[in-house]
Amino acid sequence: MRKIMLLGLLILLAAGQASAYTLTGTIRDFCAPGIDGCTQLSDFEGSIPGVVTGMVSNTLNASGLPDFVAPDGTGATTAANFAKWYVDSPGYNLSMPYSLTLTPMGGGVYSYSNSAFFPIDGLLYGNQGRSHNYHFTMHLEGLTSFVAADSFTFTGDDDLWIYIGGKLVMDLGGV
Repeated sequence: MRKIMLLGLLILLAAGQASAYTLTGTIRDFCAPGIDGCTQLSDFEGSIPGVVTGMVSNTLNASGLPDFVAPDGTGATTAANFAKWYVDSPGYNLSMPYSLTLTPMGGGVYSYSNSAFFPIDGLLYGNQGRSHNYHFTMHLEGLTSFVAADSFTFTGDDDLWIYIGGKLVMDLGGV
């Protein structure tokens, strides 16, 4: 889940909820090439030709995080590098708490829409000489009810994995 640009996000939550719903978690900022004082992970500059499913485990590990299970070079350079995506790794990333608030649309549907999702512009390592801060991962959590007839819609341009009850239900790796 390198940079996640959320263009639209719909999630079906427990019916009867009329107020905004907030997902909470952590954003981790990684170094761009050529930045002093930190080590770059080459995972954030590679060219991947589209969706690469099967990069992550079908279930979350004991720490509640996905494990990289694809061969090295498939969407991420190595399992060791991927392991730094969702934990604080001094010299590789800086982190901060982050919340994403979904707006109720009625009928138990919630939405988040932002066509320019750069939540840490000017923060942590900063934009690193670019117009936006592109080198980040985001891990969000929340409680939801979800049954087979429900749907989740995501539009974006980077990796997204969704786990419900610890099981992988959406695999959009590699984009």
